[in-house]
Amino acid sequence: MTTRARSPVTASRRQLLKYICSGIVLSFGGLLSCSADTNKVEGISKLHPDAGQLRVLTFNCWALPASFAKDQKRRVLAIGERLSAGEFDVVGLQEVWDTAAQTKIAHMAESGGLRYSHYFKNGISGSGNMILSRYPILTCDFQAYSVNGRPQRLLRDDYYGSKGVGMARIACPAGIIDFYVTHLISHYDQQDEYEAHRAAQIFELLQFIKRTNKSDFLIVAGDLNSAPESLEYSMLTALEKLNDAYREGHSDAGYTSSFADPGGPTERIDYVLYRERGVNHWSLTDSRLSMTFMKDSIHTFSDHFGVSATFSTNPEKRALSAKPVSRESDRKILETAMNVIDKGIADARSRESRHYLKAAGALATVPAGRFFAEYLKTNGHNRSLSRLLSLLSSYFMPLVTLVQFSLGLIFVRNEIDALKIVREGMSRALSEY
Repeated sequence: MTTRARSPVTASRRQLLKYICSGIVLSFGGLLSCSADTNKVEGISKLHPDAGQLRVLTFNCWALPASFAKDQKRRVLAIGERLSAGEFDVVGLQEVWDTAAQTKIAHMAESGGLRYSHYFKNGISGSGNMILSRYPILTCDFQAYSVNGRPQRLLRDDYYGSKGVGMARIACPAGIIDFYVTHLISHYDQQDEYEAHRAAQIFELLQFIKRTNKSDFLIVAGDLNSAPESLEYSMLTALEKLNDAYREGHSDAGYTSSFADPGGPTERIDYVLYRERGVNHWSLTDSRLSMTFMKDSIHTFSDHFGVSATFSTNPEKRALSAKPVSRESDRKILETAMNVIDKGIADARSRESRHYLKAAGALATVPAGRFFAEYLKTNGHNRSLSRLLSLLSSYFMPLVTLVQFSLGLIFVRNEIDALKIVREGMSRALSEY
């Protein structure tokens, strides 16, 4: 008796189906669900003609609500059109805080093959971080940074931006990758009041990677608001042994931000960092600045340039990029970071005391204001001034007292506690060296 032979199924297709099934299981296993529509999964040849290549982009979109970002609607449309060209396989976006912009970009990117998307919702306005992918997103996770600015800095809205790090596990044809997207707090002035916050955020990012990274190939993409010579960059690249895709392929500065209209950027703060330790032999084949100027225009897509990187599993293109281990150097980096955190804690304690003093001073003016208001009224002096003093002492100064007391007791105290926890984590990490 003879049996009819079944038509062969390619190994790559079997691998893709395995990844999709694994994603379904993992999604029910407790990690955050993502917007991956598995009904749209087609054959691997339709997903991308070169299954052994991965084209990655990181880009700060400056997609705040239209009233807070110059030419937002026109730029968002141009960004969507660029992503619809099919130039990228995985994209990490930052500052996509406008809901309409999120929807527009994700919708337009679909026509470029980026069928899968996930926006990391968190806090009042969301994290601003978004991932688009040509390939199925199996699972997602997110961690908000424990320190991220100050609530009274209304014009520096980092505190309300809910910044953090998002992770997506993506089933690429050549293997699963862990893709991280992040956005650190900004560096505003020479004094850099948020130096300790960024150091804490980087350490929390490192700990998040250690907890969540399961694949042999990981990519960290985002706006670090830190230059290549900074402590934050050293912590991330040295302690986690990550390679800088742009630095590997270029000797120039690669500036991506701080525009002087109509000039260009003056610092490099956007990165694609990666590490490969597996059998798939991913190697960097190209890196460049991307999403710079709109087509046939002197206008830019954003107040940042993007950075793109192309990776390949072709053994002939494989480059040795393993970073050497230097325990003494790593110890010095951690010790420097701990000193920065210590200064941040000392500064926070000083601000806590100042808030309490301001609260006490404002409270002391309440009875004094009421006394002088009544005195002016009784003695027939300036009644307008009497009413103003009465309003200030009855409503405004009690409000100032409440705000200053709350800043000291709640917000600064939370900042101190968060920095202490980070420092304890650094101390434990240091003891391992």
